[in-house]
Amino acid sequence: MKGILKRCACRDPGTGREHGARCPDLSKRRHGTWMFSVRIDTSRKRKRLLKRMGYESQGAAAEARDHV
Repeated sequence: MKGILKRCACRDPGTGREHGARCPDLSKRRHGTWMFSVRIDTSRKRKRLLKRMGYESQGAAAEARDHV
């Protein structure tokens, strides 16, 4: 699904930076949370990017994105 991805807040022990969408444990079922991002048309020239995360399933994130 376009605009939906899974992320986590695990940190690399060497650098201290978050893995984000590149975490090796994201294939595990209960690891990470789902998020969506969508561009919203505004009255200005530029579109606005809306991001929300913390959904337990891909379907819940897709439903929230479709609601927007």
